[in-house]
Parts: sequence; C-alpha cells; structure tokens
Amino acid sequence: MGATIRDIAEKTGVSITTISQILNGKGSRFSEATRNKVFQTAKELAYKPNFFAKNMVTNRTNTIGMIVPEVTDPFFSQMVKGAEDYLNAHDYMILLCNSSQDSTREDLYVEELLHRAVDGLIIASPNILASNVFTQLEAMRKPYILLDRKRHHREEGNIYIDDYEGGYMATEHLVSLGHRKIGIISSDDSFYSVEERLQGYQACLKKHHLTISSDWIMEGDQTMTGGYNATKKIARNYRYHCIIRYK
Repeated sequence: MGATIRDIAEKTGVSITTISQILNGKGSRFSEATRNKVFQTAKELAYKPNFFAKNMVTNRTNTIGMIVPEVTDPFFSQMVKGAEDYLNAHDYMILLCNSSQDSTREDLYVEELLHRAVDGLIIASPNILASNVFTQLEAMRKPYILLDRKRHHREEGNIYIDDYEGGYMATEHLVSLGHRKIGIISSDDSFYSVEERLQGYQACLKKHHLTISSDWIMEGDQTMTGGYNATKKIARNYRYHCIIRYK
C-alpha cells in the first residue's frame, strides 16, 4: 500500500491539514522550511496523491478526451501521438475514443467523456455533430477543439488543414520529378475536404500546361482496400506515370 498524508504527518510532525494544503499548492502561508520538509518527506516515502480525492479538491481530473474517426489511420495516429506527447509533458492524460466515423458513436462518446469529468475535449469528426453536443459542452463550460473539419463555423477553437495547398504541393512535387501523366484517387464521401485537394491538383497541372483528364481521377472509399481497388482500375484502363492517393 502506498504512503498516505498521515504517514507524512507522523514523520514530520506537521498536521494533516497543513500537509494537504501544501501538497495541493495552497501552502504559501506556511514557512519555506515547513514546505520543504513536507515535500522532501513526500518524496522519500514515494507519496502519490489519491486521484479521486485530489479531483474533489481541485475540481479537475487532468484528463482530456479525444475522439478520432479512425485510430489506425496514419494521419490520426500521428495526431494522437502529438497531442499525447504535449499533454503528458503538462501532467495530463488522454482518454482516447475511436468513432469509426459513426456520428451516433461520436455523440455517445462526448456524453460519456463529460460524465467522466474530463477537463476538455479534442474532436476530429467527418460528420456534422449534433447541436445538443455543443449545448452540453457550453452548458458545462468545457473547452473543446475541432480538428481538420470546416463543417462547424466557430470564431475560435478550430484547427484546419489547407487541403487546396496540400493537393497543389503533392502535384508540384511529382511534376518536379519529371512526371507528366499524373492520376489521382479521390474520395466518394466527405471524410476529408477532398474537393479542395482535387482543385489544388488541377490548378498545378494547369499551371504547367499538363493534361487534366477525367479518366485519371478515380474515386475510392477511405480504406486501404478502396485505394488498392481504385489504383488497379486506373492501372488496368489507362497509362499514367504516377498516382496521388489521399487517405
């Protein structure tokens, strides 16, 4: 069993109330010697505060809920890692939920994460979230960030990707390598802002006076299998130098 505040009190001779206030960052009125004695003893005893007791005092859980549409997708796995690395460095943990692009599941996850008293949410969704989701968040004054979507209009709290520029840059790179017949696999759903990426692709080809052929634009669902099948279809029916695939 781990050390308790009572153990620290017995070893230091300092009252339990005083120790509790010092360990919870409310002990500025006590002398530096007393504070140092408490902190040093807590370290020697490998004391760790009771999570639930601390939550009741501070009204914080140091946890952030994060909802992503597909945790195995390289894009979102890197996003999760980046968020987790940053939050861990600031003594926070992530409660991660994988929605599988299901809007009903997303709404449920928001409700469940709020029930678990997370301090805030990071939501990456291909769907339009239900209005009651935002009502709940605002009623509970929970901060939240919307990632990689432009379907919800907010003045703040949004992180977007420039899809047009991404499509343009990918095409520009291939042109710089000498490719002239460049195909693209788009998407048949709204998982990403695919239309903007397609526009970037077309703009780059136009700039370099290269052929823009509808035969080289193939739709496929946002899975490995969908990309594989679309690539096979282009390769079977048309001659091209390379393909841009958005996943």
